[in-house]
Amino acid sequence: MSFLLKGKTTQTTFKWPWRGESPLSARLLIDTPPEIELSDYRRLPSSGNESPSGLLHGEDFNAEVIPDLDIFFERLYEYFCAKGLSLRVTDLEIQTISWPRVVEKVVLLQKSQRLCVVKDLTEHDIIMRIMRTENYLIGMVNKGIIALPIPSWLPGVGPTVSSHMHGKKSYLMLPKTLEWTLNWCIFQTMFDSKFCVRKDFLTSPSLLKKRLVFIGIAMLLLSPCLVIFPLVYLFLRYAEEFYNHPSTASSRRWSNLSKWILREYNEVDHFFKHRLNNSTVNSLNYFKQFPTPLVSIIAKFISFVSGGLAGILLILGFLGESILEGHVFGRNLLWYTIVFGTIATISRKVVVDELQVIDTERAMSFVVHQTHYMPKRWRGKESSELVRREFESLFQYTITMLLEEMASIFITPYLLIFVVPKRVDDILRFILDFTVYVDGVGDVCSLSMFDFRRHGNRNYGSPHNAVKSMRSSQGKMEKSLL
Repeated sequence: MSFLLKGKTTQTTFKWPWRGESPLSARLLIDTPPEIELSDYRRLPSSGNESPSGLLHGEDFNAEVIPDLDIFFERLYEYFCAKGLSLRVTDLEIQTISWPRVVEKVVLLQKSQRLCVVKDLTEHDIIMRIMRTENYLIGMVNKGIIALPIPSWLPGVGPTVSSHMHGKKSYLMLPKTLEWTLNWCIFQTMFDSKFCVRKDFLTSPSLLKKRLVFIGIAMLLLSPCLVIFPLVYLFLRYAEEFYNHPSTASSRRWSNLSKWILREYNEVDHFFKHRLNNSTVNSLNYFKQFPTPLVSIIAKFISFVSGGLAGILLILGFLGESILEGHVFGRNLLWYTIVFGTIATISRKVVVDELQVIDTERAMSFVVHQTHYMPKRWRGKESSELVRREFESLFQYTITMLLEEMASIFITPYLLIFVVPKRVDDILRFILDFTVYVDGVGDVCSLSMFDFRRHGNRNYGSPHNAVKSMRSSQGKMEKSLL
């Protein structure tokens, strides 16, 4: 990853007014970085879009302006993930070529077909363009900027953070509906057409607050209708899976919040999903370290009875198909066979292995190896109920996660109207303090630049030690580089 540290960049640090000064709107930003001109970019001729297919097939073209290089590289990544683009490789090779190799080809392509005339873009530059908004959200979650002073019993509430507001604990919470709203209200409106943070966005916190409240009220009024869409999506997404594999209802999945807590800076989506998938087995094993004898005994009894009844009905079916056509309480015996079989399958997932050796510390160490997440308050307390409960809020039962996402449709309006607007000043402060300008790229989250002088923490191997307020939490920047 030596390319991550190479290349000369122009960085401009935003400054926030002192506490004694007026709020955000009291002054304009100074030292505004130079903006990227649209004429600095080239694109495919007369295509009507920014598709990179012709370019990467090696076709020559006349220089024209690319309106949005971010879209260009995002589409390049989408083509790669869908295996739908030949990058000067055969159709067979595209099925197995790696993403780093694709980016390397794009960098080499610039020697003959310049994509950006400001400079030759590095692999790091391309990734920062693709993940421009994602890196900001990763940073906000990591620094607790969007931690909210809400009740701990609220559906979807995640781990607590060290910050406190008005004497209340702050909890991380980011259901899909809230993520979409923040993305639209903040990240899709904060940049101008030249990829720089808009000055009027940063100096108008009241405008952002009004936008959040307006969207919250609109969602509240439309929530009875909005709930239909996720219901249809969830049915299409999970109905077939639950039908063919009933045990998945009692399996666990990573929540939407966990995906932003665990994701590293500049970690593209398919690499991140691969890492999470690899952590699933070890995460399930960690929960097995907390046996519940009573629940296990009940589940074993239910499994024995329901499995036995399902087996008897199947045997009767083999003896004569007409037997299963008989009705009991308005249902035929085939229906009862399916129901008893499903109950037996689900209950077996809860039964604890009687020969299992309990070792929570070792189990958690395997989880951390994949997730890279181990808050200080967890260390040495892997067997405590606190750690188990917080980890469970990230790695949830599938059915629990689905119910929480449904509930978030009604909870998100409350958050947008009464809670999130109180965090607007902190959100804009973060954008100011953690934004730098990079030639040929525009404004990016400075944590994605791996600037150790500005954000380093020697406790995690950095050669420099920055002030605490500018470090990433739990050494995320250093871990991301590794």
